[in-house]
Amino acid sequence: MKISSLLEACIVSLTLLVLPERSLLLTEGSAGDSSSRRIDIPGNCGTVPRLFVIRTSLDQLALGQPKVSTGEELPPAVADKVGDLGLQLWEHFYRVGLERNKESGTSDSECYSKVADVFGNIYRVQYKGPIDVFVADLYGSFGYEEVRLVLFDNATRRVTASPPGIFSRWRMMAKDDSLRGRVLRFEDIDRDGRTEIGALEYTHNGNVYTGQVIHYFSVDDALNLRESLALEVETLTPHIRIQRSTQWVSANSLNLIVRTYNEYDGSGKLIDNKSYRLSRRDRSEPYQLVGKFEKQDPPWIVSGCEETSANDFLAHGCGFRY
Repeated sequence: MKISSLLEACIVSLTLLVLPERSLLLTEGSAGDSSSRRIDIPGNCGTVPRLFVIRTSLDQLALGQPKVSTGEELPPAVADKVGDLGLQLWEHFYRVGLERNKESGTSDSECYSKVADVFGNIYRVQYKGPIDVFVADLYGSFGYEEVRLVLFDNATRRVTASPPGIFSRWRMMAKDDSLRGRVLRFEDIDRDGRTEIGALEYTHNGNVYTGQVIHYFSVDDALNLRESLALEVETLTPHIRIQRSTQWVSANSLNLIVRTYNEYDGSGKLIDNKSYRLSRRDRSEPYQLVGKFEKQDPPWIVSGCEETSANDFLAHGCGFRY
């Protein structure tokens, strides 16, 4: 085995011990579990810092910028929401640290991570009319990173109740680390007059595959964000490249176009071009493959994530995170 492969395998083994499996944090006994006991923050761990915002446009939004410590403060409702999300993330990894200390017999006197270290930059982009979308970059331990999407109505002061998260650890796999102009997109994919918010995630699994997934969220009048489609627009392996797109059919139906290219010989030649039907009963549900596709059969219809069934992926994205 190559040294690089061995090193990556070791990293996988370590991080699989500490990172949540399905949702970003909501595992039994974690900080996201409202039934779990809250942990008092030790004094040497600090507190939630003052949070500032970077105003930008959709085509200029770029993650990974130097952290700002002055400037425009967040609206109070957004600051409270992002602060709570950051504390949940900190508490999850703090619990992990306590468990590791218990197993190794070491002291709990040192913070596993400071509260302030959880909070990266927060970006503000106009969505439509008086409504803005805030993109909060949050960090855990072991290279964990997630982005939370929070809508805020400047007229009513209403805020998204449960901001969805995008797993962002593998953003480093992009050729352009900043992902400038590609983090978010606003598209009306079902042509119902309501613009969906699409958020980009990079997926990665060792030397098996790297992918780009757009998570499309529908927005209701209460500013709730509900995932309607996880579309892996590109899958790249040492041998093939798969590109996927959708084509509108009707209010609740899309065609999924899947094109496969040869990367083994460097030709990039198109070797397969197929179409599948995606459907849903109404806007409140995610799109699903029409037909019997408990597994991705034939392989990789919707994703290179083999740990997740085709329809589960379309509804939530890949459940395998490390």
